[in-house]
Amino acid sequence: MKICVFCSSSERIDEKFLRAGRSFGEELGRRGHELIYGGYGRGLMGEVARGTHETGGTVTAVVPAIFDDERFIYSGCSRVLHAPDLRTRKALMQREADALAVLPGGVGTYDELFDTLALISLGELVKPLSVLDVDGFFAPLKALLDDGAAKGFIAEKTAASLMFFAAPGELLDAVEHGEKLDNW
Repeated sequence: MKICVFCSSSERIDEKFLRAGRSFGEELGRRGHELIYGGYGRGLMGEVARGTHETGGTVTAVVPAIFDDERFIYSGCSRVLHAPDLRTRKALMQREADALAVLPGGVGTYDELFDTLALISLGELVKPLSVLDVDGFFAPLKALLDDGAAKGFIAEKTAASLMFFAAPGELLDAVEHGEKLDNW
């Protein structure tokens, strides 16, 4: 299965997030999945890629022109796809993947998450979208979605379609076994 991961490229984050990214990547690799991701070799993105690669998984980088430089791209990639810009990269990642997962990140990660969620809510993308909630990082997001649904701003089905998991294995089990796909 090809699993797209959206997450941070920052190196300034707490070690617990880097460990969680490595653990997620290792679980992807052990299960024989292909990682589709933004290509960066540092931060959380780099840890997910290293974990996947070092446990036998395939790593596909989707790199926008602004970062199309060997200094940025993880050297263990099996395949590198090139995109002219961030929007095209995001669309290519969404199209290439069978499922999408979100790990902690910043503005770019939130853009990827909400763009994907909007496409799913409109029926333009029919793929599971899940969140790995490391140390409660996404608790405010879950509360925001639940509140938006309670107040009628977000369809309840849309809010429920974004599945939150505490552990990499739980998230991958759900994706692999199609649990709650009626929500997706």
